[in-house]
Formats: sequence, C-alpha cells, structure tokens
Amino acid sequence: MSIGTTAPTALMTVPEAAEMLAVGKRTLTRWSAMGRAPRPIKITPGRRGCVRYRRAELLQWIEAGCPDLREQPSK
Repeated sequence: MSIGTTAPTALMTVPEAAEMLAVGKRTLTRWSAMGRAPRPIKITPGRRGCVRYRRAELLQWIEAGCPDLREQPSK
C-alpha cells in the first residue's frame, strides 16, 4: 500500500498502518504503547480486543515529522 495510490479510509488495521509506515506490526504496536506514535482505537472489548488506527491521525503524524508523542518534561 502506498500513501497516495489508495482511497483514504477512516480506519486502518495494524498491518495496513505498519505497511504505510514501513515498519513491522510489533514495532508500531510498541511505539503506540510507549507514546512514540499515535494510539489506536479499540473497536471490540476485552484485553485482546480488535484495534484500528485513524488514517488521518497517522498522516498528520507523518507530516509533522513523526515526533515523539510522549509528554515532554517541563524545564
């Protein structure tokens, strides 16, 4: 999947999002858990519930240069 050649969808699966970012599924999941990447939304209940990433949120994050989303300590 390439960013410019597919119709935009509101939600993306973990494999779709990882492919768009050119990283592994586990890397994306880890980054999201650490706060380095946008968090997915959970669409089914439970510990192992189904999650999706918001395409617009990922594209915004990419356009911003993939900044670390963790809170920066105040000085």
